[in-house]
Amino acid sequence: MRFCLLLAALAAASLSAQSFYSTQAPGFQHSEAVLPTAAPSSYLLHGGADWDPTGTDLYYWDVANGLLRRFDTLLNAPAPMALLTVPAGPFGFTYVDTIAFDSFAPDDLYIGESGNQVIHKVRRSGLDTLDASFGTGGVQTSAAYSFFLFDLKFDPFGRLLGSAANSFGTPECGVYAFNKNSLAATQVVNMLTTGGCDTSGPIAFDAAGNLYFAAPPTNYGDPMRLFRWTKAQLDAAINSAGAIVLTVANATILLDWADNFPAAASMGFRTEQGQEVLYIAAGDGRILRSVLSTRAYTQFATAAAPPAGETVFPSALAIESATAPFRPFSGDASRMAVVIGARDAAFDQVRHSIAFFGTVAAPATVASLAVSGLPTSLPNGAAFGATVELRDGAGALLATVNGAVEVAILSGSGSLVGQRLAVATNGVAIFDDLKLSGGSGSVILQFALVGGTATVNSATITIPAGVSGGSGSTTGGGSGGCSTGGGGGGAGNWLVLVGLVALLGLGLRVARRRA
Repeated sequence: MRFCLLLAALAAASLSAQSFYSTQAPGFQHSEAVLPTAAPSSYLLHGGADWDPTGTDLYYWDVANGLLRRFDTLLNAPAPMALLTVPAGPFGFTYVDTIAFDSFAPDDLYIGESGNQVIHKVRRSGLDTLDASFGTGGVQTSAAYSFFLFDLKFDPFGRLLGSAANSFGTPECGVYAFNKNSLAATQVVNMLTTGGCDTSGPIAFDAAGNLYFAAPPTNYGDPMRLFRWTKAQLDAAINSAGAIVLTVANATILLDWADNFPAAASMGFRTEQGQEVLYIAAGDGRILRSVLSTRAYTQFATAAAPPAGETVFPSALAIESATAPFRPFSGDASRMAVVIGARDAAFDQVRHSIAFFGTVAAPATVASLAVSGLPTSLPNGAAFGATVELRDGAGALLATVNGAVEVAILSGSGSLVGQRLAVATNGVAIFDDLKLSGGSGSVILQFALVGGTATVNSATITIPAGVSGGSGSTTGGGSGGCSTGGGGGGAGNWLVLVGLVALLGLGLRVARRRA
């Protein structure tokens, strides 16, 4: 509903003539597949994407042709045959905000289509063909919803949920559970409450089934808030068939607007080195990586400076696997894809690409590691650090080599928490936020070159019984935010937006999206 405001606000990042992204995190690499732009391009927006759970390909919405299409990552090109022609809505346009594969039924694909305010459930009989015995020619379509879908995600237990909002008629905003057989929707989170928002944002699930919702503020470009509801809370809401609807008051705030996170267009959850990590496609084109225990973020990838008069915005971030390794300098096979495009001052689409991010291989010249700076004794839960050098066969520092090192407990009790992977710059990796928690006695750590064979073990670290160095908790509560969730201060903007929509003859076209 506020996508025009979003487009007007995003001026910080775009693309060069060949590429959207100019840099990415050390140890990773990226390539971009240029897709055709829509013709005529006015007000046609690129949309969702998801990885095929049975293969190595990405399915995405081909905005130029109104098709759901497979991108063949081996041939590095779109498949010539489309899986589905997405029907146009009542105003003559087609738009797919989000798509999601059901990993429990990997031939079932759910498509959130905003032109008609519906979900299309597609069943495949092959990579690019439909099972004609299912639904109508391989497609089942829901009744029209009263809201516009922003995101669809499956939790780890095969349940389909989505975020949505609507500011026409009775305002709605929140998270909905969808019956996979009937496609009926039941609201499980209401964001139109004190401290919430009236605009929809992306959702994600961790491995335990906890729900995350990235709530944008009243005006795009301002920082966001990240809410989490537990699986137990979500179970109660889903099982109540609408009798229990969660609100912001039931949530834990992991990131506050004061933490200065930009608004999120899409996000994906991963578990890496035992840590909960979110990858966020920010509204300004950046890709951010946040370790939730620290509430901090780093820039995983940065968009290039925009040509004059252009604005860049991502529409989908899809992670190939939530659990397979995705480590820098590792050669890991996991990948991440981001659908991104640019528009000119008239909101015409001028560029459209899929950016694929993968890992680079470990440096082949590293023969050994050397560790220093470790304590010989420390209290349970106390923070400590270490320095690891990458060395060649003669034991000399490889001062021009970059790589990555991870650490784990080789022997002893307790758990190792904190920064368990460090990227080496100029041959040196620095760990500065490690803790040995819940153990006592003798502990030996092992440091290993990511993607390689070189390892080094620490000397014995003694943890006296009954001595504590403090909890070391880094979880964040956060507070503040909107005093009203019904749109309050944004009402004037809505009147302006509705007027623009009427003048431009777009009807619900602009209203349905990214709100």
